[in-house]
Amino acid sequence: MHVLTKNYGIDKGERKFLVYLMDGETPIECTDVVGQKQREEKEDELLKQYNLSEDDLKYMTLEQYYRQELKSEEPLILVFYLDKQLFSNRDMIANYGESVKAYFDTQNDNVRLFFIPTNSHERIECINPVYIENKDDYDRMMSMVDQLSQMFQVGVDNEALNEEEE
Repeated sequence: MHVLTKNYGIDKGERKFLVYLMDGETPIECTDVVGQKQREEKEDELLKQYNLSEDDLKYMTLEQYYRQELKSEEPLILVFYLDKQLFSNRDMIANYGESVKAYFDTQNDNVRLFFIPTNSHERIECINPVYIENKDDYDRMMSMVDQLSQMFQVGVDNEALNEEEE
């Protein structure tokens, strides 16, 4: 037996926990508590009641809690922040979007794309990299974002491009 505490949220600045009494991988009892003090009291109560030691106490962070619910097929979400003037030409933005989509289709990547107009600098951001646990996969994703920025000229200074062409 062991005690497993899962941090599953924050409410009005206080962390929320589920404190489980576990028999192997099977939960026997679960208590919902708010705040560090209640958490520690419940953990101590279960440890004493079932004659368990501190070594029998396990903890799951908020990030781990949310990650456990993700499907392995969860898509990577990329947001393209593009100059708002690009959005004034519907055909141009449609062609741009189709070009980006076609690139990912040929790569067989599970990606959701969002195109957002901006007044500030253009960029591409991955808004869910926390779900990528493997460092090699994370590095690959960041490399892909850099490659896409160059490939689709996101963040490229148009005046500098025009000067180069002249």
